[in-house]
Amino acid sequence: MYFYGLINAGILIVLTVLAAMPTAVIATILATEFGAQPAFVTRAVVTTTLTSMLSLTVLITLVR
Repeated sequence: MYFYGLINAGILIVLTVLAAMPTAVIATILATEFGAQPAFVTRAVVTTTLTSMLSLTVLITLVR
């Protein structure tokens, strides 16, 4: 099955779940390396990781 004739529905589901993943720790490493507010980036990583536990559970349940 294809979504609007362009992309396989299975691939669309995988891309949606991947887009909902939390911010990667590499963002903190890069922020520290380049002096771009590492404390703010660290808070963003922690926040997105904690909220993704609930949001990913709901999202995966919906796309099944």
